[in-house]
Amino acid sequence: MAATELRGVTGLWQRVAAFAGSLLAIGFEKVYLLQNPLNLSASEIIPTYVYKIGLLNANFSFATAVGLFNSVINMVLLVLVNSWARRVSDVSLW
Repeated sequence: MAATELRGVTGLWQRVAAFAGSLLAIGFEKVYLLQNPLNLSASEIIPTYVYKIGLLNANFSFATAVGLFNSVINMVLLVLVNSWARRVSDVSLW
């Protein structure tokens, strides 16, 4: 395999691993600003849920637990995709 092809494969697996780590991190601002009563049931995502439960309803402990759960799931996805990428192409993020 040529050096340029190898660099392309390396970059691909790094991008895949980075994408997996941010899979659940959807833009809070865009979704929150576009929500209205008509689309609220379909547009609720974890960050807007955490905001509404934690700040608007003052249930800080539950909102913290949901946010921590979201972070743990992101980390697990990142580690799994990174180990899979290391096995497939001998390239990983760390």
